[in-house]
Amino acid sequence: MQYGRLSILQPLSVLIDLFCLNLAFVGAYFLRYHQIEGCFSSPNLVIFWVFNITWALTLLALRPSIEPRMTFNFYKLTYNFLILLILHACLIAVFCVSIQAYYFSRLHLLFTYIILFTCGISIRALGVLFLKQLRTSGFNLRKYIIVGYGELSPSIVKFYNKHPEMGYQFFGYFDEKYGSDENDIKGDFQVLRKFIVENEIDYIYCCLSYIDNKKLQEIIDHSELHRSQVKLLVDFTGFMKRGVSIEYHDHLPIINLSEKPFSDFRTAIVKRSFDIIFSLIALILGSPLLIILASITKLTSKGPALYSQERIGLFGKPFKIYKFRSMYLDSEKNGPALSNGRSDSRITPWGQIMRKTRLDELPQFWNVLIGDMSVVGPRPERKHFIDQIVQIAPEFINLQQTKPGITSIGQIKYGYASGINEMVERMNYDLKYNPSFRQDMALIFQTVLVMALGKGK
Repeated sequence: MQYGRLSILQPLSVLIDLFCLNLAFVGAYFLRYHQIEGCFSSPNLVIFWVFNITWALTLLALRPSIEPRMTFNFYKLTYNFLILLILHACLIAVFCVSIQAYYFSRLHLLFTYIILFTCGISIRALGVLFLKQLRTSGFNLRKYIIVGYGELSPSIVKFYNKHPEMGYQFFGYFDEKYGSDENDIKGDFQVLRKFIVENEIDYIYCCLSYIDNKKLQEIIDHSELHRSQVKLLVDFTGFMKRGVSIEYHDHLPIINLSEKPFSDFRTAIVKRSFDIIFSLIALILGSPLLIILASITKLTSKGPALYSQERIGLFGKPFKIYKFRSMYLDSEKNGPALSNGRSDSRITPWGQIMRKTRLDELPQFWNVLIGDMSVVGPRPERKHFIDQIVQIAPEFINLQQTKPGITSIGQIKYGYASGINEMVERMNYDLKYNPSFRQDMALIFQTVLVMALGKGK
């Protein structure tokens, strides 16, 4: 069962990281001095043990390798590894300064972290690919059942069928309707307990819409004895898909569906301060790149390097967004139209490159600086398209409670949309955004990867 199995993956990942750490230390010493004999002699032996002990303590504190399957992906593992690496480097720096150990080679330490970063990222990429292939092939699976049968129940099965790399195997529905015309139901509640034990079920999804509280409590009590995990499936159709929080009135949990993100003053100040600092750094340090991009845009097609367009921002307030021009002039002379990607003849060849690398978005840091946008937030849209989206998905209005951003979950996971239905699909990603400094940093890192790999859609 889930809690009874001792997973070898976590201790194995710790040992591999420790091996990479020591390999990086020795390899960096060789690059610095072209020999390894002095690597384990004083004073290098001291920093060697400090490296290992600090790494072990940092691992215990952060536990970066412990990730549930739902969030087990390359981006998450890489983000955790970077946090671990940065914290370790800071602790080593504090150690060296505190004992005034200026005799340690800073170049050796720099080489160590470069090698460790390269090895760590490579191993995580290979590990994720290996596990996905392993689970897709039918190994390392987790068994689950669904209790309570109705329109909501198949949604879980569809999700895991769509993502076989997560390694979840469906073992059937259970409901009091057993014996009726519903052929998908494997049994009723009377055979459920025996089935859980005999088949060593890991997860039990209980659809609250089709099961009473008494039966639910019985399932929870039974699952605790046999180390299965109960998950509750709640139907929020027609309600907000984001901004949900839970507050307690004594022992009663109350689900709050109208919480506004960043509603407290302190968090809003942190968010805005980060936006100002980040945008200033991007505009100042990136000014040579901005000049180069503007020049290429100007030289490769007729028209200005920059263009502005009205978008809808926080609480429905319109503002002018600035981007590098990626289309030919008069591309919308027949009215607003979405791009069809590579097949769109309105996009210039240079514009295609900028869109894939997201370079056309860089002038929006000016929008961030003046307060119209944030670095991270839902993608701002034009009113022409918002009116059409709301007719299909009224919950889109909820996105206007958060300041729009240069990058978002939708932009990373989905990219540019070529139709209203695709805009709705992208919106579903952005509705999952729950503003926090940790998530913002993770999304910024993922955006940099998209830009570096040129995988923008």
